[in-house]
Amino acid sequence: MSAILKPSLLTLITLLFLATQGQAEMRLWTSKAGSQIEAEVVTATATEVKLRTAEGRIINCRISDLSEADAAYLRGGDNSEPSAEEPDVDWRTVRIHNNTWHTKFSEAKAEATARGLPILALFTNSHSCPPCIAFERNVLDTSTFRRFAQKEVVLYLVDHAENYQSGKPVTSAKNRALKEDREVPAFMNLRGWPHVYIVKPDDTVLFAEKVGSFREPRDFIKTCRENIEQEAS
Repeated sequence: MSAILKPSLLTLITLLFLATQGQAEMRLWTSKAGSQIEAEVVTATATEVKLRTAEGRIINCRISDLSEADAAYLRGGDNSEPSAEEPDVDWRTVRIHNNTWHTKFSEAKAEATARGLPILALFTNSHSCPPCIAFERNVLDTSTFRRFAQKEVVLYLVDHAENYQSGKPVTSAKNRALKEDREVPAFMNLRGWPHVYIVKPDDTVLFAEKVGSFREPRDFIKTCRENIEQEAS
């Protein structure tokens, strides 16, 4: 990093140095200059992140100004080094697949039927869709959402990342093949990412909308519960 700092970056580093520890859902962030802060993510794009400290202070930061570990965290990966035995796969797909998401609709439907729960289906592109990455990081990859999902819904994922990570043009044939492999029902036909369906095991649709505008897990969970409870009443 250059010894001559731009004012915006100097302000950031000063805030990083002065901020104190936060609370639940917070993590320690480190700038390339070595200063640290504990804060939570408010919003994130492919190039910038907005952080909030425990005192409510908002810090806007370029991801390129953060440590490599923090940049990887924002883009969906963990901070650990991959072992030699691990396959060469996309880290975002690994992260979300390891969060108990079914990737076959028949499997999700079987669990939903057995447990008497609705299915929450996420259609995303965790490789090259900034709103998708932000939604996953800010909402899905939180303990608040995980607690909700474990008890109240069955998770089903259709992630288009694998069609995009090669850098080659994505054809309609590739998209059809992905849908067939994931057993996507014909009635799930919203366009654009990220979008979510909530459906009953009998395929009754309770909710079907794009969800990129959600920034807090509690807001998204509230919307899910309202639609599920409305059907039950």
